[in-house]
Amino acid sequence: MDAPSTGLRAWGPPLDLARLIARTPHALDPDAVGRLIRRRRVLITGAGGSIGSALARLVAEFQPETLALMERSENALFEIDRQLRERHPHLDVRAVLHDVVDREGTRELVTELRPDVVLHAAAHKHVPLMEDHPHLAVINNALGTASVADATTEIAGARFVLISTDKAVRPTSVMGATKRLAERYVGWLHQTERERWGDASVRAPATFAMVRFGNVLGSAASVLQVWSAQLASGGPLTITDARMTRYFMTIHEAATLVLQAAAMTDPASATAPVYVLDMGKPIQIVSLAERFVRAHGFEPRLPTGIVVSHAIGSGRPEIDITCTGARPGEKLHEQLAYDAEELAPTPHPGIRACVAPEGPFHGESALALVQTLGPRAPREQVLRILRQLLPEFAEQTAITAAA
Repeated sequence: MDAPSTGLRAWGPPLDLARLIARTPHALDPDAVGRLIRRRRVLITGAGGSIGSALARLVAEFQPETLALMERSENALFEIDRQLRERHPHLDVRAVLHDVVDREGTRELVTELRPDVVLHAAAHKHVPLMEDHPHLAVINNALGTASVADATTEIAGARFVLISTDKAVRPTSVMGATKRLAERYVGWLHQTERERWGDASVRAPATFAMVRFGNVLGSAASVLQVWSAQLASGGPLTITDARMTRYFMTIHEAATLVLQAAAMTDPASATAPVYVLDMGKPIQIVSLAERFVRAHGFEPRLPTGIVVSHAIGSGRPEIDITCTGARPGEKLHEQLAYDAEELAPTPHPGIRACVAPEGPFHGESALALVQTLGPRAPREQVLRILRQLLPEFAEQTAITAAA
């Protein structure tokens, strides 16, 4: 199962993204993932997106009984459906054009499809855009997650995995806060299912888990796509802040480890596990920009006073790298876990599990409060509710305001 070509380079062979970030990808345990997927019904939400489509391609390799692709973008759904039908003509692929925020429709579809495994990748992910449209971030990331998760409880023994993000840790952005809210809801639902079904002698409860990771290289509208377009037009390449760092891995490795984490989830666990992918060390964005420019045969020219590495050649055409300033909601540095969360090893070297007691959270009350937001709720109303539900978001936004 080779990683698909990225096609990011405008000329010459595609970039080797793992080499660009000096990373050796973690391998997949095919036996464990095979036991999770083979002859099972699998549903992927956001299946036309970068992570969703990578998951779909990977799942298809393990011969599921059915593979349902749920996606609200018609063109994105058409493309991943076309790819899978062409590559796996005997696989039962079901293209489902649907928006997960339609709660009743989601329940009906999930009940009809009866998935054994649900991989929930549908989400809004762009931090600055969600700062401008906070009500949409709440609707898609929080209510959309609750919609799919609640529907999953209708299927005895089903396994639900939420694709989360490092931006959910001590969130400073609306996007991060809504993903953290989704995490808390999923954790609450896992415990509620166990209270509802007791010792599972009557019915096996649905099992819930979360997987957190940082940025993925080559995703739609990612920094490499932006830089590729800027390079093609002669530059400059833009970065927000020379001090900024981020965790990176390739899309293929992220999808691989998400499935690996899903396979190791124990249905008997009293709490929903939060798996954190091994992202390696954070990388300076300006350093990544330098590597990107040099990989294309140019020499980067940095703003005065910024030195990251030495020039490696002379006589090569130069491309400017300029700083535009951090955007609303962005941090200089991300975290993969809260300070109180101990990261314990798992049987797979690429995955660790958070071990920490969560504070009190009542998902039903939180859902009711979020549902009071209208379709175009004012920004301050959205922020007020997020702060009320997430003390960590209230703390971080207060620090940002004071600064």
